[in-house]
Amino acid sequence: MTTCQNKVSYYEPNGRFAATFTSVADDYREVFVLCGNTDPHGARAICETCASNPQVMQEIQRHEETAAKDNAWLRRSAGWGEI
Repeated sequence: MTTCQNKVSYYEPNGRFAATFTSVADDYREVFVLCGNTDPHGARAICETCASNPQVMQEIQRHEETAAKDNAWLRRSAGWGEI
């Protein structure tokens, strides 16, 4: 799968006691993830450039479908959960 070198930004709570801060700037920190890598929520980070390209999105969808089929086969053959 091809990926670009763009970064996708996410805002994550800043620390364990983020709700006790008084300023919004103190509550969250910006996290950058390379396009194609796993984002902080466990999904795939996709930049706006790749998201607007139908060929790239088809390739990502095909990759995710193949991974799901592999995991389904492994669960059936091994009797385990997701590997």
